[in-house]
Amino acid sequence: MVIQLGQNCFLPNTIKDHASVVFNTYYQHFKHQGGSCDFHGAAVITQTDPSHGSCQFESVPVSTY
Repeated sequence: MVIQLGQNCFLPNTIKDHASVVFNTYYQHFKHQGGSCDFHGAAVITQTDPSHGSCQFESVPVSTY
């Protein structure tokens, strides 16, 4: 997983930043199934790429499904 020590998205080592990576990964893999990805208000869908430095957030095109 990219949020483990020594991996691209470990830093910054905060709950908020690690959760953002996990929420995005979940969304990218399950967005085609519909439903909510707001995690009871803990996350929001954005058009802005949250990637930073060597931490590149996953993006899975809808057409791959």
